[in-house]
Amino acid sequence: MMKKRIFCLLLAMAAMLAGLSLAACQKQSEPAAVNGPENTDEATADTNLPAAPEITICTPVATGICIVGGISSANCDAIEVSGDGIETTKIIPDYLPESSYFIGQIALSETCEISVKELYEDGASSAASTATATYTQMENKMTADEYMPVFVENSRMHFYSALLSYTLSDVVTPSIQERAEKNIAANKQTLQEVNPDAELIYLVVPSSAAVYPESLPEAYKTPAENSVFSAFKEIAEQEGATVIYPLDSFIEHKNDGFGYKIYHNTDSHWSTYGAYWGIAALMEHVAEKHPAAAPRSVSDMGFYTETLWGGDALFSFGDNGGFENYSKTGSAGKPERTKISELTTLYSLKMPTDTLSSVYRGGKSIYVNGTNSSAATIKNQAASDLPTAVICRDSFGCTAYDMVNDRFSTVYWQNSHSYKLDKETLRKANPDYVIYIVSERNLLKVMLENANISICNYAK
Repeated sequence: MMKKRIFCLLLAMAAMLAGLSLAACQKQSEPAAVNGPENTDEATADTNLPAAPEITICTPVATGICIVGGISSANCDAIEVSGDGIETTKIIPDYLPESSYFIGQIALSETCEISVKELYEDGASSAASTATATYTQMENKMTADEYMPVFVENSRMHFYSALLSYTLSDVVTPSIQERAEKNIAANKQTLQEVNPDAELIYLVVPSSAAVYPESLPEAYKTPAENSVFSAFKEIAEQEGATVIYPLDSFIEHKNDGFGYKIYHNTDSHWSTYGAYWGIAALMEHVAEKHPAAAPRSVSDMGFYTETLWGGDALFSFGDNGGFENYSKTGSAGKPERTKISELTTLYSLKMPTDTLSSVYRGGKSIYVNGTNSSAATIKNQAASDLPTAVICRDSFGCTAYDMVNDRFSTVYWQNSHSYKLDKETLRKANPDYVIYIVSERNLLKVMLENANISICNYAK
């Protein structure tokens, strides 16, 4: 099928350029021909239809919206969801080495029976699976609108806050600007009092919507002319801070190969592959003063792909119908888990690992639920020629944790989502750098040093 050939061609090209393994492409063989009938008349006979897709999620998340997802065959071209009382929807699946998964949202007007079937390029279709979709309101387990998942093209998800950070203009009011100026200026002044040569850096992780704009629904396709990021960048640089925004690098590498995504489809965080390119942009800047801190090469990282259970987009729905938080293994009375999984990128660390504290390997699920999110001091004993850093971060720091630790001699990590710089830590550390690693969707929280601020408040 054309999609699979393109995936493998992209991976082969990336392998030649960056030394990536072809293992993922080798696993993805050309799909077998559909065994179903070739003409419409024969396709009506149930005995000749290919097997129906497996529905593992059918969950209402808001009034009139239901998330439908499951497992389909590797040669499926699209999933069609239909039924009385709903808007017929086609979902493009995402591919795994041996099969595919699909996940998308449908609009419905009433409680109804939905029909889900596979569509193929030759016009054939599979037998249908059915499930009950209910017109109701379900509690969002993530408790806030900013974490509401919005499923779009190609079974891709964006959190609502990521869509807003991409599309909302003029959110930064004069009062927010004044507060941000004072906070950044205070951080800069305190840092210079400790070390006049130290630098304040903000590594802003671009919104998933900015990286994958082609996936967005019509309502979110137009980027903001005066976004939160553009206002923040102007303020921060005016106060003498450095802003790193690796969007160009992310776009350049987002199609490097089958499974090598910058952002996951089922999780709101960057993948380890995305984290690598983000931290590489940071360390390229640091290496201008400290050459030994230059980023590791792609071949040093030993990237590979692995199929893991889906991420926090599924966790948002709670345990009703599916996603199990695998980090809580061993607890009694586990709920039935979803079978939706995703091909993601991990790394085997061909670099020396004796000074690294806890390599992020993804566990059984993609979801990062607080791993490496507490305050910590990490010393890299074999790298005394490297600089020191104090790091403030949100949850995007978790995946990048060991990549950062490897490139500094000592790293003082503040608690995740603690956006106010701890001055006692600063004085104790006497760092060469204070670095914020934060997602674009959380910039208002950084500007106001308040984790409870949400960009969603400005969209109502």
